[in-house]
Amino acid sequence: MEDKELLQAIKEIVKSEISPLEQKVDNIDRKVGNLDQKVGSLDQKVSSMEIKVDKMEQKVDSLDQKVGNLDQKVGSLDQKVSSMEIKVDKMDKRLNRMDKRLAKVEKEVAKTNLRIENEIIPSIQIIREGQQLLVEKVKKNEKRTDELEEEIIVLKIKDFQAHIS
Repeated sequence: MEDKELLQAIKEIVKSEISPLEQKVDNIDRKVGNLDQKVGSLDQKVSSMEIKVDKMEQKVDSLDQKVGNLDQKVGSLDQKVSSMEIKVDKMDKRLNRMDKRLAKVEKEVAKTNLRIENEIIPSIQIIREGQQLLVEKVKKNEKRTDELEEEIIVLKIKDFQAHIS
């Protein structure tokens, strides 16, 4: 019996030693369960984050493509603006030349206006006055011519009568 008692005593000792270990194992098991839940939750969050990251990568790729397109358009616009600047510069030069030419024309017009006022208009007035004198002389000469024609006719009639008689 001694063996039985010894075995019983060993059982009791082992049981007393194992009981706290079982509690610790149960605590560890609960903690592992909690950790497993937390890992599962974290795994879901990581999966969700991966999906969001994938979507963000797609958006970034799309934005990158749009930025690339905008860069091309900006480059094209830069070329067009440069071309327009060259054209505007040419037009400015032409306008400057035209301004100079216009200034010359304005000077010539001013000179012409002065000449018209100072030379041509007075000359025209003199011509009009001369014309009026000439018209008066022509009228007098016409009148005198008419009178002379009448006198010639009378003289011809008298000469004709003298020849006839």
